[in-house]
Amino acid sequence: MVPLPHSDEGRREYISANKDLIRAAAHDAGLPPETIAGIAWQEAEGGPGALDDPAFEVRKIIPGEDPGRTSMDSIALQVRRAAEVLGYDAAHLTGMQRSVLVDAVEDPAKNVFTASDHLAQLKAESGFAGVPPEEMARARMQERAARSNGALLPVPGRPGIRSGLRPETGRRDGGTEMNPAAGPPTSTPPYHRRTSALLGTGVCALILTLGALVTAYTALTAYMVEPDGPWDHQAVTNARAAATIALAFSAVTALLTWVFVKAHWLRTWWHAVPAALAVAALLRLTLLAPGP
Repeated sequence: MVPLPHSDEGRREYISANKDLIRAAAHDAGLPPETIAGIAWQEAEGGPGALDDPAFEVRKIIPGEDPGRTSMDSIALQVRRAAEVLGYDAAHLTGMQRSVLVDAVEDPAKNVFTASDHLAQLKAESGFAGVPPEEMARARMQERAARSNGALLPVPGRPGIRSGLRPETGRRDGGTEMNPAAGPPTSTPPYHRRTSALLGTGVCALILTLGALVTAYTALTAYMVEPDGPWDHQAVTNARAAATIALAFSAVTALLTWVFVKAHWLRTWWHAVPAALAVAALLRLTLLAPGP
């Protein structure tokens, strides 16, 4: 049985499968592996991923909204922060750059190191920049994690800090997996929960391709029909059919690729093919219409 994305089993599987990445990122950042594991899990699995893509698209067209927020519950890493860590100009991101950053946040390896780099920056700016990871108190680790999360609940005793980590010991935070005495690192491939999204991408691309071919054939038929007079019934019927099919597939494609499928490359030009054919068919219909 596949573990639920937000379940304890899914958390354990994610941390166990990516423990080599987490250990390496923690070593580079000078932070405890448990902190990196908790943040990486929150970024990869903690937010409502099904809402990320439509929210991303809606924020792009709403004035004053930052489309870089990748989670509706403000737990996932902001694209702005990922841009700063990876060297992009966060204030002037192109659509393609935003898509690359969102994909990077969703990729386990890139996400782990991006989160660890951000935490390392926070540690360097704090009052315990030189404290070794093994000497960092749990309260301080929670504070660093809370600053990275930007979540909603205040840390006890620190009203200026907000936390949403729900830090717990043991296997729930990957404590068992992070135990150095548990054995040498394994070569387990990184855990992905995007298999269904990849399958959806393939199905969506197939539907879109077939729809474009059907629309193109119908429109071509309309173009090849020579009207006998100023108003040819068959040509007009074919043109109307082409326009209807093209517009329908354009709408379905936009819905599938923008809402249900995390495939940013599908949003660039593929869904414009049926729309372009629809415009051509409507122009054809207009040209065939009788004059006054």
